[in-house]
Amino acid sequence: MPANSSKSINDSDAVATEDSPSLRQRISSKIHHTRPRENVGARTPPTVFHTKEASELEAELHTDLSTGLSSSDVSRLRNEHGPNTLPEPERTSVPAMFMHQIFDFMVLLLVASAVLSAIFEDVKSSIVLLVVVVINVTIGFTQEFKAERALTNLLASRIAQQKATVLRDGRNTDIPSSELVPGDIVLLEEGDQVPADIRLAEASHFQIDEAVLTGESVPADKKIKPIKKELVPLGDRNNMAYLMTMVARGRAKGIVVATGTNTEVGKNSKAIMAKSGRKKTNLQAKLSWLGKWLVLVAIVLCALFTLIGYLRGFPLKEMIETGVSLAVSVIPEGLVAVTTVTMALGVQRLAKRQAIVRKLPAVEVLGAVSIICSDKTGTLTEGKMKVDQIWFATKSEEGRVIYVEGPGNIPEGSICSDKECKQPLTSPFDEGLNKLLTACALCNNASVTRATPQQEQQGRRRSSVFRRASISPSDPKGKAKAIEPKETDRLLPRKSISAQPEQRRRSIWGGNSSTPAPEEEWEAIGTPTEVALQVLAMKAGMGKDVLTNGHNHTHNPAHTHEHGKGAQWHFIRDLPFDSERKRMSVVYKGPEGEGVIFAKGALEFLMPLCTTWSCEGQQEAALGEQDKERIAKQAQTMAAQGMRVLAVAYRKGGDLFAKVDDSSEDENLDEEMEHDLCFIGLVGLMDPPRTQVAGCIETCHNAGISVCMITGDHPSTALCIAKQLKLIPEETTEDQALGNSSVSDDASSPPPSNPGGALMIVGTDVDQMTDEQLAALEPFPNVFARASPDAKLRIVKALQIREKIVAFIGDGVNDAASIKHADVGVAMGRTGTDLSQQSADIILSDDNFEHIVTAVEEGRRTYDNIFKFTIYLLSCNSAEIFVMLGATAFNIPMPFTSIQILFANIIADVPPSLSLGVEPVEKDVMERHPRNPKQAFFRWRHALAVVMQGMSMSVLCLAAFVSALHFENYPIETARCLGFVMLVMIQLWHAFLSRSFSISVFRTGIIGNKWMIGAFFLSSACLIGGMYIPGLNSTLDLIPLSLIDWGKIAGAVFVHTIIVETIKIFIRWRHHKKGNYHTTKENV
Repeated sequence: MPANSSKSINDSDAVATEDSPSLRQRISSKIHHTRPRENVGARTPPTVFHTKEASELEAELHTDLSTGLSSSDVSRLRNEHGPNTLPEPERTSVPAMFMHQIFDFMVLLLVASAVLSAIFEDVKSSIVLLVVVVINVTIGFTQEFKAERALTNLLASRIAQQKATVLRDGRNTDIPSSELVPGDIVLLEEGDQVPADIRLAEASHFQIDEAVLTGESVPADKKIKPIKKELVPLGDRNNMAYLMTMVARGRAKGIVVATGTNTEVGKNSKAIMAKSGRKKTNLQAKLSWLGKWLVLVAIVLCALFTLIGYLRGFPLKEMIETGVSLAVSVIPEGLVAVTTVTMALGVQRLAKRQAIVRKLPAVEVLGAVSIICSDKTGTLTEGKMKVDQIWFATKSEEGRVIYVEGPGNIPEGSICSDKECKQPLTSPFDEGLNKLLTACALCNNASVTRATPQQEQQGRRRSSVFRRASISPSDPKGKAKAIEPKETDRLLPRKSISAQPEQRRRSIWGGNSSTPAPEEEWEAIGTPTEVALQVLAMKAGMGKDVLTNGHNHTHNPAHTHEHGKGAQWHFIRDLPFDSERKRMSVVYKGPEGEGVIFAKGALEFLMPLCTTWSCEGQQEAALGEQDKERIAKQAQTMAAQGMRVLAVAYRKGGDLFAKVDDSSEDENLDEEMEHDLCFIGLVGLMDPPRTQVAGCIETCHNAGISVCMITGDHPSTALCIAKQLKLIPEETTEDQALGNSSVSDDASSPPPSNPGGALMIVGTDVDQMTDEQLAALEPFPNVFARASPDAKLRIVKALQIREKIVAFIGDGVNDAASIKHADVGVAMGRTGTDLSQQSADIILSDDNFEHIVTAVEEGRRTYDNIFKFTIYLLSCNSAEIFVMLGATAFNIPMPFTSIQILFANIIADVPPSLSLGVEPVEKDVMERHPRNPKQAFFRWRHALAVVMQGMSMSVLCLAAFVSALHFENYPIETARCLGFVMLVMIQLWHAFLSRSFSISVFRTGIIGNKWMIGAFFLSSACLIGGMYIPGLNSTLDLIPLSLIDWGKIAGAVFVHTIIVETIKIFIRWRHHKKGNYHTTKENV
């Protein structure tokens, strides 16, 4: 066995592995006496891994932390447990996509109409109807196929074969993570993605970014001691590492305890995949209802028409054939195709704004959304730490506050003396700020560098160089103590960023889409906190590379501080951060040869080591108790604003540094190094809200849409972000926000009424409530803190019980179930996990929250336009019905032939309807309240308007036909042509009148929709061609008309306009009389 295989990964200052021999022996003995070795892999219930000693699991799983599993054990366990993979998302096959489109009720209705037409030998009508069906199915299928392919490409662009380093047969081996089995010993280091659920056995300064599971924006400190309580939230299991989380700092060794679907992520994935299936949207259900209603009307009209005609003496066969044609015309064949095209166009418009719509109807559902539930970390916030404020002590009680402008993950922005950053500070800085920036740069393990284009093309393979620096960033001579140089060099190449590019960048780049270029140019390695501190120093031109090497990675002369010129700082040694010390210290030799120690850490751990403080950055004074209270009070003030507060201190020279050089390994010097420090100041960091989110939330409120923030973060952090986003009033305290949200333990107690008026509720209170109690909260809180994935899902369900249309936006594994269950699930494209994206209806590929507001606007526009062309189509089709019924009732010859009816449905229905489908968005569309989901799509007043508009067209047409036939002695063919052309032209003009259901055409105008103008001329050209082109006119039973006839048509169009405008006046009067014109905005 190689020597390095048994070497402990723990550093000298790390917590040693703790054993309980008696307990281990008792558990091990019990296992061996009750179970055969062959079944040991599935023994330990997954809920108790964190409660056991690592040595217990080592015995239970028959593995060894020094040698790992044997090859024979691995083969057996792999056969028993299967591969370490998550279930594949349900992929809809191409035939299934076609079947879904074909079995839509309205499509089946058109197919049935085509069959009936064929039965009665109306082959032309049958062919046209089938063409409409093919067009509709093709468009719907194409859009769904493209959306699924876009998602596949999005996932494939960042998914590669992940590797894991395991200890097997006494050797470190790199294997695909899919080959891991329970009992494997895995080595983890900074930058790794955790390949399975692992119980940590050894750890050195180990932190994991668990945002995808818990929503926490700050990496979690990890230890190895067992946790005695079984029921502990995932975020509090500090001895576990879970699949898909990222190692932010340090190294560790652990035992794989769960793989594949048995992991915490796998359980969520399996449950979500089991819930797959299509659900009808509100509009789909209403259009289905409308289709059934039209079928009933068609049957009644067909029977009525046939009966009246037969009683009038017309041949029965002729009446049946004409009745069937009339029944077919009742069903607007253009409705299905135009609805599909309208939603597809909405999808394309959203795609241009970086929103991938996976299911066509999701566009329409967005228009009905009444509440948006959003995860905080990475969704409402950037998901990255940023230095927001710096505080120095002065002679005044308030001290001096410095503000930092710009993103926290790239060196762009300024350091300012005012909050609005109207007065940016420039070099040279005062002594206090200079000391603090130097400390932030040097007492730091992060690396922030500019990537070259060649490195971008190579998938950022520079990570191996960075990782060596991140393992021992302040050890330029490579004297790493925990891992020998040979082992380090061998392990580094396996973890190139190209293996998991998006996961690596997820810990690097923020979600601020307003700065896309830097996201492609800058690369950072390290914890979010240290990256933010390094970026702070770089904004001042004092980054570590500038101070130590004189390199300016920003390539900006303004970002080169005088400290980067001439002599540099030289690293001596460091005392790393760990969860026990809560601080980090480094020793450097300064430009003048003096020794300096810089320290940063939690105030309560660093302050006891300080004996002096730097007042106004110059004089050092004794640090008294009153001074400490003043500093502590300022730290509390900053923490109350949602900041993570770090203290910074230093000490110069002295005899100590004569003994400390780059060859010293005397660990007894640690305590001497970290005392008699001089306090410099406080640094406040936070995960700031995305720049555009506050404005988007205000737009949502104006649109009557509530916004609810659901996060796993601490209540104080959630409250601070909620205030910045105007979700909670600025003056609200935490106690006021929480109100009286306690719940009785008695499950039979009546639902709470939220008597304390809590604006924020914590997850533990949600866990105590039933779904009915949660749904009955009044007012319903708009902030939930410390919410588990189950709590998030229950909140969504509670809102749906309240009959809200819910959109849920998230990016983590802990959001996937809620995304799946919401009426509209939205996932982030860059920072979102695979599971959240596979569960979503819409994916924001650039992570811009603003686009969800754009999508809501697009959804409302889509619904409005579908409503407009539905009213238009039904008005036009009803006019044809009234004409035929009137002729039959009054014993008048049939004014149209069946081919003319079909021709009218093609040229007067489809082009104008399509142009209404691209009608520009109403100016006040985001000032309306969301529509009531219970409200019918087509109500009685809409039906009345349709009947009146149809009657207007039919009366004018029938009057012209009768007048020409009986009073002007026109031949029957000419009279029919006059009536037909008049009806079609009125219908084409009626499209302009249909741009609004209640607003006058003199306000909406006729030139605002250029597609409609084009549709009008296209249909008019088809009509004129059908009249004047030889052969075609005989097929359509049309003949040329005189100028006098065209004058009659123009007059009829004018009369119809007056009638429709009169109807609109009545509609507006009714709205004003009810007092809901400006509140419901039913003026589409």
